[in-house]
Amino acid sequence: MAREFRSLGVDAEILTLDRPGADWGTGAGLTVYQLGPALGKYRYTGNLVSWVRAKAPNYDAVFIHGLWGYWMLGTWLGLRKRVPYFVYPHGMLDPWFRKAYPAKHLKKWVYWHLFEARILREASGVLFTCEEERRLGRESFGYNGWRDLVIPYGVPDPGPAKAGDAAAFAQKFPNLKEKKIWLFLGRIHPKKGCDLLIEAFSQVRHLDPNVWLLFVGPDEGGWRNFLERFAKDKRVGDRIVWAGPLYGEWKWRAIRASELLVLPSHQENFGRVVAEALACGVPVLITKSINIWREIESDGAGMVCDDELRSLTGSLQAWIQIPQVKRVQYAEKARRCFENRFWIRRAAEFLLGIVRGLTGNGKSNGKTLCPTVVVRT
Repeated sequence: MAREFRSLGVDAEILTLDRPGADWGTGAGLTVYQLGPALGKYRYTGNLVSWVRAKAPNYDAVFIHGLWGYWMLGTWLGLRKRVPYFVYPHGMLDPWFRKAYPAKHLKKWVYWHLFEARILREASGVLFTCEEERRLGRESFGYNGWRDLVIPYGVPDPGPAKAGDAAAFAQKFPNLKEKKIWLFLGRIHPKKGCDLLIEAFSQVRHLDPNVWLLFVGPDEGGWRNFLERFAKDKRVGDRIVWAGPLYGEWKWRAIRASELLVLPSHQENFGRVVAEALACGVPVLITKSINIWREIESDGAGMVCDDELRSLTGSLQAWIQIPQVKRVQYAEKARRCFENRFWIRRAAEFLLGIVRGLTGNGKSNGKTLCPTVVVRT
């Protein structure tokens, strides 16, 4: 988003609580301030408040990304109403967390009443990435009068495939050559429904022996060993490729090589990988626990199911039985859905229009007077 801001004539800078010299942000062509190291999951950093207080006059607007950490409280304490600020909850107000982690929710309830509710209420805007996220955001702790706005989010356009991409991918993953690939792209984590996908796949594998699963993503909690044993027990271990995390061109090659992205998450705010698949013209199968499911269903860019075995299995079976001509139509609609809803350029233009309207900033000599600092972990 910061890169898109700059392309629109806006001076965008990023503040993180990573340690100085950390890899994050290097080579991005952006100004990145690193104030870490930060302590623990709360990310306490002693110099955050003083830094924001000293630098605040340089900015016309501040964006805070994410809740429940010191980056939010420290930034708010440093600003003290001197600069308009906006908050992206990024799904952290979803009531799913209350059910899944009741002990953590109790701690958050205390922190909410001490700080978070006031910070949101004083913000110039609380920015939700879709209507479903806004609706759910009012349920966990109750709506306290903040100004909520739905701001489209998205990803950059990766552009067309490069010559040799398909051949390079086939050489790296020879087991997948000339196969129909169903791609899971994301963290290997229980929240993502990886086990659900494996079990559903085991129930439809006989319908098309040429379909394989490709799992791409980091195994942060060591869950992959269990999943591999689970797949073997379900007799589909020999039709699954575990690629680990793929970055850059290899990630795009994996997406383009697939006929379907399957993301059976039990909770997902936006699902960046969904937008990335759409950008490549790859249809998606997602659950109604991913907040952008209504947009996908409305645009015909893929299929939607519940995050339970019977529904997912039925959708996978339906996909196998779809005629090829209709799959081409799905692919075309997937790309149009990206262009209309999830292209980051459109999101940046829309957001800057909101910021200018709320801050009163206009243009001078053709250049926007709205430098931005994005505060993130």
